[in-house]
Amino acid sequence: MAIATSTENFTDKFRQIGSVPTLPTAATRALAIVNDPNCSIKDFAKIVETDPALATSLLKLVNSSFYGGNSKTSDIHQAIVRLGLRETQNLILAVSVRSVFRWMPKGQEAERDRLWRHCSLTGVISRQINEKLGLGFRGEEFSAGLSHDLGRIMLAVGYPDVFSKLANEKTTDESQLLILEQQMLGFTHPELGGWLTTMWNLPDELTEAIQYHHEPARAPKYAVLASIVSLAEEMANYMEATKSAEGIDLSNNPGWAFMCAQWEAVDNLDADLFATAVMTDALPEAEALSILSGE
Repeated sequence: MAIATSTENFTDKFRQIGSVPTLPTAATRALAIVNDPNCSIKDFAKIVETDPALATSLLKLVNSSFYGGNSKTSDIHQAIVRLGLRETQNLILAVSVRSVFRWMPKGQEAERDRLWRHCSLTGVISRQINEKLGLGFRGEEFSAGLSHDLGRIMLAVGYPDVFSKLANEKTTDESQLLILEQQMLGFTHPELGGWLTTMWNLPDELTEAIQYHHEPARAPKYAVLASIVSLAEEMANYMEATKSAEGIDLSNNPGWAFMCAQWEAVDNLDADLFATAVMTDALPEAEALSILSGE
């Protein structure tokens, strides 16, 4: 079922529950203003400071060993100067997406934290793929990777029985889980995630990357971004299952296949060495983001 035909059903479902999860108001304003060429750090900081929870979580990340080293700050303006507007935008989205995880039902805390670690790892791996291949994205890849499984959160909120059944499945084969979702619900978690980001008025490239990250070649405009997320998620799944950054086989990954078909330089890469470098370099930042797990 395509997202267009599911939208009304999704909206009705979550209205019955009470409301649709939303991003914090300050985060929405901050994410919007950063794209304004006249945006100043002072204006940006003022918006962040209107939400104490957002500001506190942002400072926690900025002061982590990965982002801040031994230099600590309690000043939002100084933190933004240190990071730059674009990186601050990435971290605000991370904090905001993490806040949506609180909508998951009681009793799902362990799965909630596992899913957050998976999403944050996918986000930072997406960033590493972009940098190492020189694809030219400026944070969109991190945002897409971080948000790629928002649909699973919405399954937990709106369809808790189905979510629990899927979480207890012994298989980690994503294609098999998508088949089960389709059989049980008539739609899949990427479609549900795409609907949510549309409700939030997030950029089209983010919605498309989330909706098509399991089949990036089908993405109408942003297949490269969807391919990055597809590849990053497989790497994240592999690292979580094996606790290793070596030995992954990318030959069946649709994102890798798409990029190899697009660029001879990618096709000529040693896939094993590339994947090991990406996963190894992603770990420190993923560990930094994991400090939000307890929030």
